[in-house]
Amino acid sequence: MNQDTKRLILASILIFLVVVLQQPIFKALGYTDTVEPKPNVPISNGEMQTLDQNDSKSATKEKSSEKQKDPNTNTTVNQGFANSTVEPINIKIKTKLYTATISTVAGGTLIESKLNDYKSYKEEATPNQKVILKPFKNDCNPCLGYQDTNGNQRYFNQVFSFDNDNFGNIVDAQSKLQTLKFTYRDPTSENKIITKHITFYPDSYKIDHEYTIHDPLISNVELIWKDGLEPVEKNIKSDVVDAVGASIKPINDGKETLRISSAGSSDKVEDNNVIVNKPIDWAAIQTKYFIVAILPDAANPPISTKMSGKSIDGWDYDVLQGNDFAQSYDIKLSYNNPATIKTSIYLGPLNVDNLSAVSPDLKNAIYWGWGPMQPIAKLVLWLLNTLYSIIGNYGICLILFAVIVQQITAPLTKKTYRSSQKMQEIQPLVKKIQEKYKNDSKKMNQETMNLYKEKGVNPLGGCLPLLLQMPLLFAIFSVFRHTIELRGMPFFGWISDLSQPDVVFELGFHIPLYGGHVAFLPILMGISIFLTQRLSMATMDSSQKPMMYIMNAFFILIFNGFPSGLNLYYTVYNLLNYFQQKSIRA
Repeated sequence: MNQDTKRLILASILIFLVVVLQQPIFKALGYTDTVEPKPNVPISNGEMQTLDQNDSKSATKEKSSEKQKDPNTNTTVNQGFANSTVEPINIKIKTKLYTATISTVAGGTLIESKLNDYKSYKEEATPNQKVILKPFKNDCNPCLGYQDTNGNQRYFNQVFSFDNDNFGNIVDAQSKLQTLKFTYRDPTSENKIITKHITFYPDSYKIDHEYTIHDPLISNVELIWKDGLEPVEKNIKSDVVDAVGASIKPINDGKETLRISSAGSSDKVEDNNVIVNKPIDWAAIQTKYFIVAILPDAANPPISTKMSGKSIDGWDYDVLQGNDFAQSYDIKLSYNNPATIKTSIYLGPLNVDNLSAVSPDLKNAIYWGWGPMQPIAKLVLWLLNTLYSIIGNYGICLILFAVIVQQITAPLTKKTYRSSQKMQEIQPLVKKIQEKYKNDSKKMNQETMNLYKEKGVNPLGGCLPLLLQMPLLFAIFSVFRHTIELRGMPFFGWISDLSQPDVVFELGFHIPLYGGHVAFLPILMGISIFLTQRLSMATMDSSQKPMMYIMNAFFILIFNGFPSGLNLYYTVYNLLNYFQQKSIRA
């Protein structure tokens, strides 16, 4: 096997690791940006400790004994806690960006939020239907809770009174901010227990929540977002597998954002806790492209924050197209004897501008890849968005971006090709040395290295440029896979969504690794790779050529399910490399 074939195999393996095994490799290297769920793991001052096992038992006990259904309200209530007899009502809030529906249950728990600027691509979606964000359940999103004397979780998810009669059931917040007031009273005495104010802004996804606690006996209060967010994309599996899950960003901490996600795992993971016992910037739950983030008031931060995951019944194998389960996440911010609790909640797209407008650090909720790749990924996205602001078509932007990247990497590509040519030129001499010293491997290696030195050939000269390009490949892959900018963006013709494969037709059955459809751009990319390969195959031993064809087919297989924007970029980049190498050869 000559050096060209070895380099091709090495490059193929590296690209495979980029596109398929990115996170496992980072974990093996000790990178902890993504924290796998571990049973009851608190984090305090940067150290990991194990919680008392009684916490896990309490969680199990909670599931079996804490809740019952109130037939009058059809709302989950807590056993042993007085329930209001007031009927719940739903209230619609219209802003420039979304229309939210909240309930008087828990003093404004979210029923759903319909985003005006994002079209739904679900199978059952009607034309022009918008994305609707909603939790798996809707009785504590958000709400207050506490631990009773037996360690069981309790929730204030009863019906609050709506104290703004002048609004009615529809609130217009399109031209000015609107603040709604809710109150929970003790049904036996009518004493106020909790007063809550919710403020909606005309042109922001931020919603302010302020609780005033009138009962001094209520201590160790938790602000809770329960039962995560439902997947909203057409490809539910991608929405689950590519989602970050839940995350917490400790404040003024050198550590990366802490994340948990068991999506795509072969095992169901229940009651997994990560606890941060220090102030935080934010805590969040994410789908692939959307997020709910809780940002506590810096003047009165929580004493600890917990995120946990659990499996959701009813989201089975068939629904998730091969993924065994859907994962729901909870966030709990704990306060010690608070008189008031102030937080802002961001519920909307994972868009850098929108996130940064709420908090400069919230943009780090986006998964930018492994630590050293993050600045490169941010630069890539900035460049794409800058080009889009000028051109107005992301497809054309990706083509121009491929041209820019190819020009940047052209010197490395030229060096790689020149090194390959030199290696081919001395192959006859290498074979003579191998024949002459076939029974003395030490002498053979010594003479081969002397030949390389004499001819000025570096055997690693073709590999090193490839390795230097790897950070950029990692960054580009992370941007194309995790940012919302390409979602729903058409290029031309059949390429109607650059965040999805450019499906030409459906097969009606599923092929392992390839999928259940045929996309055109991966085939075109395969052709571009083959053209480049032919330049180095001219002097190659015929017995080694089948390996080249196999690797080419392999790329077509794995890229068939990738976003068309990624495939468009790689196709253009490969074609430019082909013409560059052809000009060098000439």
